[in-house]
Amino acid sequence: MNKRLKTLSAFVIVTFLVVLPFSADAVVNWTKQGQVLQGRSGEWDDNLEKPMVIKDGPNSYKMWYTGVLGTPAAETDQIGYATSPDGVNWTRYGGSGGPVLTPTAEAWDSASVGLCWVLKMGDNDYRMWYSGTTDESLENPTNIQIGYATSEDGITWEKYGSSPVVAKGSGSDWDSNGVAVPTVVYDPSAPEGEQFKMWYAGWTLGAFVGVGYATSADGILWTKYNDPYTDTNPMFEHSEPVMLTGS
Repeated sequence: MNKRLKTLSAFVIVTFLVVLPFSADAVVNWTKQGQVLQGRSGEWDDNLEKPMVIKDGPNSYKMWYTGVLGTPAAETDQIGYATSPDGVNWTRYGGSGGPVLTPTAEAWDSASVGLCWVLKMGDNDYRMWYSGTTDESLENPTNIQIGYATSEDGITWEKYGSSPVVAKGSGSDWDSNGVAVPTVVYDPSAPEGEQFKMWYAGWTLGAFVGVGYATSADGILWTKYNDPYTDTNPMFEHSEPVMLTGS
C-alpha cells in the first residue's frame, strides 16, 4: 500500500499498543536485529509491508505479510507467509514463496488484499482479518474494506462470504471512504457479544483519519462503536488531520 496507508497502519498499531497493559519497556526499548526478510525485485512481493507475527510453539514463529508489486498508481497487494525458529531467520512458504491470500476476480477485493491480522484460536483454527479493495490505484484510496478468512494451517485460506465483514461508512460518516488495517483481540471475559474487539483505521478522502472500534461475538458480524448522539465515531483521533490527497 502507498505511504498514506503505511501511516494508517502505524497509527492503528501504536494506538493498539497504548491501550494494552504492557510495561513501558515492552513497547519503547527495542534493539534492531537488521533486515530479516527482503522483497524480491520483479516478483509479487517486490516490496514488503506490515508483518503480522505469532509465536506458535516453543521454536515456531509464523509471519503473514503484505507483498506489493507496482506503484501506487497501479499496485497489486497480496498476502505472503513465512516461518522461523527464532523470529530472525525466516523461510518463505513453499520455497518459491507464493502468496497465500490473493484478490478474487469480480469481487469486493478484486484489486488488492493485504494489511492483515491473524489470531490462532485453537488447534487447526487460524482466523484472518484483512484489507481488500477494488481500487487498482491506491494513490487516493476510496474503497478499502475489511474481510475475513479462516484456515486450518495458516497457509490455505477460505474467504468468508462475498462481502466484507466491516464495510466503510456511508454518507457523512467519518469512515465513509474506507476502513483498513484491522487489529483484533479475543477477550473471553468481555460482555456477551463483545468477545472479539477490533481497532481499525478509517477516513474520509482529503480530510480526516481516525481509529475506529468494533465488537463481535464471532469475528464475522461486527458492531461499530456508536456515540448515542451521532452516527459511528472514531475512538481515537489524529492530533492533526492527515490529508489523503496529493503526493
